[in-house]
Amino acid sequence: MNVFYDKYEEVDLWGKDLYTHLKDVYEKRALFTVMFISEHYRDKLWTNHERRAAQERAFAESDKEYILPAFFDKAIEVPGLTKTTGYISLAKKTPEQVANLIVEKLTAAGVDLPKQFSYADSAKADVDFPMPKGRAVTKIIKDLKSYTWGVQAPAIKAIFDVDWSALTPDEIFVLGRNIYQCADGGENHAKAILADLRRELAKLPDEAALHLLNGIFFEVYFDARGELRPRQKGRYLRELLELQEVKTFAPSISFIHRALQPYQAQLPFLPSLKPEPGGSSLS
Repeated sequence: MNVFYDKYEEVDLWGKDLYTHLKDVYEKRALFTVMFISEHYRDKLWTNHERRAAQERAFAESDKEYILPAFFDKAIEVPGLTKTTGYISLAKKTPEQVANLIVEKLTAAGVDLPKQFSYADSAKADVDFPMPKGRAVTKIIKDLKSYTWGVQAPAIKAIFDVDWSALTPDEIFVLGRNIYQCADGGENHAKAILADLRRELAKLPDEAALHLLNGIFFEVYFDARGELRPRQKGRYLRELLELQEVKTFAPSISFIHRALQPYQAQLPFLPSLKPEPGGSSLS
């Protein structure tokens, strides 16, 4: 299931006849069109072109919903959008709440969506990650961050003895990030995990394995502040990309793919369930 958002499609849209292409997207290729309505949406030339194409589709398939209106300002009137069309108000909803509603709509329509992951900002910018005293995982994370092999090695070993059910998804995600940073820094036990990652992940409960892998992938591309690295930590990227075709890990591939989509123009390729030609030849 793909989402069409022009900022994610910069390369694909480059050179296309956008008038024809966008008409085709909104009139023929989409399952739903979510219309985020504001004064700017009503007045802009391109959004009006997209709206008309979507309305042609809605007219042709009048027996089922296609346009899903979401109003920033309910006072805005959109040509051709009837007042009896069900809508949501964005005034008191967070982006996450709106996203969840869209997911529910797609699920109700029979779309088989990949598993969705959501991590706290403090996990994505793990320099801010809370480290409460008295928790075993706190000591492990601190030791992993020590940049001292002699301290990191027992911490790496301790990871696989933890009670995974007692950890939060954010904690497991941060453990994954720090396993990769230890391996990238040359710690031998962490390097061994990355070298045989599929077998190591198989030792864990399914949910824990995915959260850990998400953190490992995230560390490749994002720094301790949660910002895209100017240069990726690619030392073990080849091993990670070998998991692209393994069905068990599809949710993690989808997770990192979505996380990187806003930066697509800055990257040579995105991890994908269908690797791009030449992707495996990275050094």
